[in-house]
Amino acid sequence: MLLCVTQTTIGNAVKKYNEDHPGEVLPHAGTIFDLGRTLTHKDVALYLRYQGMLTQEVARRINHHPERVDKYFDDHNRIIESYEAGYLVEKICFLTGLSQSLVEEHIKYYQKVKDKMNLNNQSK
Repeated sequence: MLLCVTQTTIGNAVKKYNEDHPGEVLPHAGTIFDLGRTLTHKDVALYLRYQGMLTQEVARRINHHPERVDKYFDDHNRIIESYEAGYLVEKICFLTGLSQSLVEEHIKYYQKVKDKMNLNNQSK
């Protein structure tokens, strides 16, 4: 209420900023501590990885420890390899020790990237 605007207005502004600046993370509790359903370091790290960047560069850009960035990549790779092998989400959770919501989040992100890559390949 400090700015005399509603939470919805602020939320919409943050969402627009994140869409317009996909390689940046606005610092707030959700992004600093990777809490909730906000844009997280993980989302940006995966975006930059799919752009071809290496761990050290991704870590520098998102101001995050390289070991943490590698954890995001390792989890993502394990989930996607299992998914591509035909395993159900429940089995992937069992195999990786990760929560169902996290596994589903990774799969959704992967499908979005895969669809985008297919669209780019078709337009060439």
